Amino acid sequence: MEVAEEIYTLTENFPKRYQFSLANQIERSATSIPSNIAEGYCRKSKKDRSHFYFIARGSLAELETQLTLATRKQFIDREVMRILWDKLQELGKIINGLIRYNNNESDS
Repeated sequence: MEVAEEIYTLTENFPKRYQFSLANQIERSATSIPSNIAEGYCRKSKKDRSHFYFIARGSLAELETQLTLATRKQFIDREVMRILWDKLQELGKIINGLIRYNNNESDS
């Protein structure tokens, strides 16, 4: 949720021309991550949980790509992106940990 909040603040400063394209897509990817983690957590079967955790991981990859493009277009300061990138890498580790834990858990 912290990353999603930061993303919304960050995209407020994008040029108006990109508010409904790149900024919107970045926000959607950022929102998708915690949403899919939450949905996966509430599922009863390992298969269902894994499905949503993998979607969250895919959304994280999308977000990284979109933020890289925004940085290359100079909509995001490189130092801001470096700090955010570190958070995204940590988030990826958390999602991978959820996937590993879920796969090692016995079916209930």
